[in-house]
Amino acid sequence: MSGAVKKEPIPGAEHQKRGSASRAAREAALEQAALALLRENGALAGLNLREVADRAGINRGLVYHYYGSREELLRTTLKRNLAPRLAEISAGSSLPFPNRVRQLLRTLVGHEEAIRLVTLLLLDRGGPLSLMPLLADWLENLERDQRDKKVKEDIDGPAMVALITCLGYGFVLFRKQLAREMGTSVADFDWRIDEALRRLLDALEPDPVPDPTATNRSKCGPKASPKGDRRRRKS
Repeated sequence: MSGAVKKEPIPGAEHQKRGSASRAAREAALEQAALALLRENGALAGLNLREVADRAGINRGLVYHYYGSREELLRTTLKRNLAPRLAEISAGSSLPFPNRVRQLLRTLVGHEEAIRLVTLLLLDRGGPLSLMPLLADWLENLERDQRDKKVKEDIDGPAMVALITCLGYGFVLFRKQLAREMGTSVADFDWRIDEALRRLLDALEPDPVPDPTATNRSKCGPKASPKGDRRRRKS
């Protein structure tokens, strides 16, 4: 006979575990429903919690019980979507600064839902948000390129990152509308914006250093003899 003591299950533990799993599943369903409505209606159309509950097939009261407000639902959904976006952006930290900027726009297009969520939260004044969560990383990247003489040294780093952030958010939110106004496809619009951005970023490169040997060669080049000059003047 074994002397091991059989552990009795804690009363209510299994029920609590199932309840926790059920809540997590319901929260995931609500957040997916919110994302689906954002895709269909757009960021500026707003988000109705009753529509979210109906889309998820969950009691409307649970939405308020879990989140309390639309802002909290959006904030929670944003947190879940933020991690993969930041990881993908950070993966380009080894690129030269101009190349990383171009890569950023391509990456943000794949995370349109997160951009829409941030926009909604800002429009609703739903508390402080960080639009530049990777600011320190970007500044380190820029300073590295400045030390390596790949970009100009007089660039205002924080202002440059803020400008890039504005460009990225605006590009993702309005690219489809702007493509329609330009009478072109979204794919062609993306290509043209990337090309225009490349030309702008070329201006960040340091001015070429003059070749001193070329200057010396021009100074030491052949000169006309004084005698020859006198002959030309007489003629």
